Amino acid sequence: MKLTLPKNRIAPLIIFAVFSILLLLVLGLYHLNRTSQYSMRTRLDSYETVSNDIVEMIKHTIESNYQTIQNSANLIAKAGELDKENISILLSLLSENSTYVDIAIVGLDGKGYNIAGQEIDISQEACFTSAKNGKINSSEEISYTSDNVPVNHYAVPIMEEGRSKGVLFVSIKAQIYSHALVENEYTHNSFVYLINKDKKLVSYMNDSKIEDFNYDEIIAQGFFIEDYDNMSSIKSPDGLILKGNNAHQPYIWDKKPLGINDWSVLIGWEDVTDPLSNNILRLTNLVWVIVSGILCILFLLMIITQSRTNRKIVKVLYLDPVTGGDNWYKFRMNVSKVLNSRQFTKKKFALINFDVNRFKIINDAYGYHKGDEVLKDIYLVIKKWVRQGELFTRYAADQFYILMAYQEEEEIKDRIHELNDRIHQRPYMSSAKIYFGVYYITERLDYSIDRMGEFAGVAKNNIKGNSEEIISYFDDVTRRRLLKEEEIEKSMNEALKNEEFQVYLQPKYALQEETISGAEALVRWFSSNGSVISPGLFIPVFEKNGFITELDLYMIHKVCGILRNWLDKGYKPLPISVNISRLHFANEHLADIINEIVDNYVIPHDLIELELTESAFLQNKETLINTVIRLRQYGFMVSMDDFGAGYSSLNSLKDLPLDIVKLDGELFRITDEVERGLTVIRNTITMAKDLHMQVVAECIETRDQVEFLCTVGCDIIQGYYYAKPMPVDQFEKQYLLL
Repeated sequence: MKLTLPKNRIAPLIIFAVFSILLLLVLGLYHLNRTSQYSMRTRLDSYETVSNDIVEMIKHTIESNYQTIQNSANLIAKAGELDKENISILLSLLSENSTYVDIAIVGLDGKGYNIAGQEIDISQEACFTSAKNGKINSSEEISYTSDNVPVNHYAVPIMEEGRSKGVLFVSIKAQIYSHALVENEYTHNSFVYLINKDKKLVSYMNDSKIEDFNYDEIIAQGFFIEDYDNMSSIKSPDGLILKGNNAHQPYIWDKKPLGINDWSVLIGWEDVTDPLSNNILRLTNLVWVIVSGILCILFLLMIITQSRTNRKIVKVLYLDPVTGGDNWYKFRMNVSKVLNSRQFTKKKFALINFDVNRFKIINDAYGYHKGDEVLKDIYLVIKKWVRQGELFTRYAADQFYILMAYQEEEEIKDRIHELNDRIHQRPYMSSAKIYFGVYYITERLDYSIDRMGEFAGVAKNNIKGNSEEIISYFDDVTRRRLLKEEEIEKSMNEALKNEEFQVYLQPKYALQEETISGAEALVRWFSSNGSVISPGLFIPVFEKNGFITELDLYMIHKVCGILRNWLDKGYKPLPISVNISRLHFANEHLADIINEIVDNYVIPHDLIELELTESAFLQNKETLINTVIRLRQYGFMVSMDDFGAGYSSLNSLKDLPLDIVKLDGELFRITDEVERGLTVIRNTITMAKDLHMQVVAECIETRDQVEFLCTVGCDIIQGYYYAKPMPVDQFEKQYLLL
């Protein structure tokens, strides 16, 4: 029997746990990334909308400034001469309720007066030149007053009758302020700059930082909205910065044309997550951490549980519950390691199998608990006996195996005798018979461990029952026999299918009349290859592998067919006995099966005698007795074959309701104690008669035996003296066609 051990499940479980956690991490990060990108996309869309509103507001403000200043210039044009006095009066009127930082009226030469009455010269201002030529204009970048106030200059021509007679020059704060922007959640932290085509600062909104304004530097601190979708390296909000290395918060920029003077509006927001998105991310992170933690704990518990389970499994698989040592499976693994190591090249090894003959007696007499103690005691004896590097185990029941190292073959014999002596010194073992089988391991891969163990067992069984030898070696003769048995096993099913098994009948004679009274059905195997296989070869094999049960039922069918044929031909049929193996008696329905078979052939039940061996009594006593009773109730004759071959003969006669007793042929073998043997036979027959049983003596070969049995009251004789087993057609001619 081979055992396939369960694979180590801890390593796959750890791999699965790591894979699951990594998968969870990847999915979590993917979810976070998608959530972050969604949040960012939502904000960018909002920023885009706000940007458009800001641009419209700035454009409206500048156009409104142009229109207001133009209206003021139109009023001045109607005031007449632009002398110093009139300029002072006009500027006073215009400065009332205005947001102008400074206001001045100048002539076409660029000279004039401001609100403070100071004479000024703006002839070098770029916007003056355009205004002098009749075009409204403003400065292209921020200027600063003496008080360091950032301003924008506006120059508007004062037109009279289609020609310019002067220029209204106004300075307005460069800061554009909006309460709506301050209160808007998307703009209160924003920066808004108005820049010209040369990226110089023209104006700004609210509290946007303008100190040391440098376009290239500030946009390096973030990214433009239109570039967001093209940024392949974005994985999270922290990965949105593609440019710049400053330590401040990055910015999101949007640049839109104003539609005035090739100016653009640059709007920037600090890249911070809005509260809602931040809460979603926090909640997602929290859930992910909790789930990951729970999974990690569960995986850890699974790994711990599996580890403990594996230890228990290994303990069950590798530990012999009786001796507490390595069992056969662990022994087999260790032997394989030895045979595949360097030890095998340095030493010779032999596999030894031994058991205690009739150990069952100890179990029956003292109980299984005491039997287990004896087995453990034997195990401890072996443990002290073996040398370093040698292995041993209890295989099953009272069978033990040892991997022994040796140098010379004589050493094996000496050491086995030493072990035998040590075991016999233990309690309950002084009179026990121990048989040892030895298999020499000649090659690393000679055979499998199980196969080598089987060889050692076969060698041991060769001497079972021998009173002298205790050691047997697996040799070529044994190997050939084993190969023959394997050949038998390979062909037995096909042989049964092809009806290669034939019935031979051996006559039984009524002793007093010396006339035929019946026959015993014996099986012969005529192989399809032309050879005849002896029952002495195949019957033990079939008994061992269980095929004997199929052969027995096959023989019952054949015998019923023979009897049916005789009845159909009008012959006076003779009773035929059929052997039933002890293996059948594990089936409590055996009597019903046999009854059904016989009834299918419509055969009188008294023409069938069923022979069971004495060894069947040692298997399942209760089932055997019940089966015998049922068979007799169905009308079948039941006999015990080979009576006298076992130690429980008298006990079986006491309990079994038998019809016939067949005395074993060994009782009639010639020995030195002839008188003692005859006395045993005489009294056995007398006892059977007192139990109302018929007595059959088999293997009778001489006239002296016949005459002796006649004097002691034997009923029936079977043996070569009268006839050998013969084919059915020969039996018919010789005994039925009279």
